[in-house]
Amino acid sequence: MLKLKIVVIGLLAIVSCNCQDKVLKSGGDTIENNESEYISAILQEKNFNILKRANLIVDYEIKKQLIAGTKDEYSNKLFLKDTLNERSTEALLSLLKNDASYDWAVVPVETDFEPYKQLLIKSDVGRLSLMIDKDFERMSFINLEGQKLMLLSKELSSFFKKM
Repeated sequence: MLKLKIVVIGLLAIVSCNCQDKVLKSGGDTIENNESEYISAILQEKNFNILKRANLIVDYEIKKQLIAGTKDEYSNKLFLKDTLNERSTEALLSLLKNDASYDWAVVPVETDFEPYKQLLIKSDVGRLSLMIDKDFERMSFINLEGQKLMLLSKELSSFFKKM
């Protein structure tokens, strides 16, 4: 297990050295291209296209509800909080597509993930759900293909706290 963590961290370090491409402007100046290499690779093309073409984000709050007929069993229930306006949608999508919004230096530990907030991202090519934990430190992309757990940067975490 320790060897696996060291290998993953080493690979991330190697890839991070080559993660920013240089793009030529029309005047010949170079600028850094803020491509989303890591996040697009993790989400794969289908899910990343949903992020790129998203036109609506719905915000839900997740609350624990006592299951009828039980005394100590709970289920998660969604409560519609809001539909994000166009400006907030664009800002959030920009952060979600940016590799700098995630903490790539730390390998997520597979512990219990208890979501506090769910965002449903809709586009003309599909839907993608985001689950955010109560501490706004971890986020999960979820669809029928599975779950991708990500650690958040301080910038993205503070954005979610303000929502």
